[in-house]
Amino acid sequence: MVYKWLLNALSRLWPAHCYLCQQATHHAGICAACRHDLPVVVQGCQRCGVSLAGPGANAVCAACLKEAPPYDRVVSALAYTAPVSHLVTGLKFHDRLHYAPLLAQLLFERLGVGPVSVQAIVPVPLHQRRLRERGFNQALEIARPLAAALGIPVLTDTLVRVRETAPQSLQHARGRHTNVHNAFAVSGTPAYQHIALLDDVMTSGHTAGEAARCLRQAGVEKIEIWCAARANTKN
Repeated sequence: MVYKWLLNALSRLWPAHCYLCQQATHHAGICAACRHDLPVVVQGCQRCGVSLAGPGANAVCAACLKEAPPYDRVVSALAYTAPVSHLVTGLKFHDRLHYAPLLAQLLFERLGVGPVSVQAIVPVPLHQRRLRERGFNQALEIARPLAAALGIPVLTDTLVRVRETAPQSLQHARGRHTNVHNAFAVSGTPAYQHIALLDDVMTSGHTAGEAARCLRQAGVEKIEIWCAARANTKN
């Protein structure tokens, strides 16, 4: 209680600054005005999460109708446009680890109130060399506070990246699937049958799809993709 009192007292004396507009705010993260302006996916495909033009609570995009992805649904906190891209790239490439709890909170709010049926969170892993270079896995940094809020475990040893791949953002549309093919493996037998694969951002969906395919082959029955941001593309 003394620690909480001290934090409250310090926040009154030295207010925090909004991560986006830099204005003083007594709430860590972003100010109310910036939060109000955050881009959300108003209507997304119920399977892959990509934005849809038309309404419909159970709408599925043409691509998923043609070929269903190896996961059951996508939950994204926000759309991957400015200023959300600033938060994601700041965390991933500029060591702004304090952005991770905010992204976790936004995803928690997107999931809604009440218990979730997901039994555990599996952060999309980095290859060991990439992890050594960066020093942290941004997906894991988001997963930890989110799992704590939901009261479910984070599984860091279930999914392993066994092949180093080039960044997906540098690949052409045709090369993204090939780039991550056989990049993952499952270690042992998964202890849970309903998991959420968590990543910072989902663009084409090939990374999530390949990771989900491995988990599905290992016996996981239901797989959701949770991401802080979803790009409006399937290429």
